[in-house]
Amino acid sequence: MPDALVLVQDIVTIACAGFNAAYFSTRWFGGRGRASHRVAAAALTLLNAAVVVESAFFLALYFAYHRHGPFHLFLAPSAWLAGRFLLLAATAFISLLILRYLASTES
Repeated sequence: MPDALVLVQDIVTIACAGFNAAYFSTRWFGGRGRASHRVAAAALTLLNAAVVVESAFFLALYFAYHRHGPFHLFLAPSAWLAGRFLLLAATAFISLLILRYLASTES
């Protein structure tokens, strides 16, 4: 039963984040609305795409470990870095937007 709960939790997370990424990408690429809204949509697209990748990565790692598969492949630095790169990019993007906003309010 715990394996099924892990599977359901990550599948629902992947589905929701995929839906969110699709929605925000249409706002980003749609060309309608203010530029600041399109930039925010880009950040949210990237963040939700990162959630999809990371959830899939950890779900695969979980099942490889519990099924005695080659889970050590997931722990290789190249796989770990690739699986988490979008999360870094998304959070750094949002941090830059916050810093830009704070710099503009100080003037």
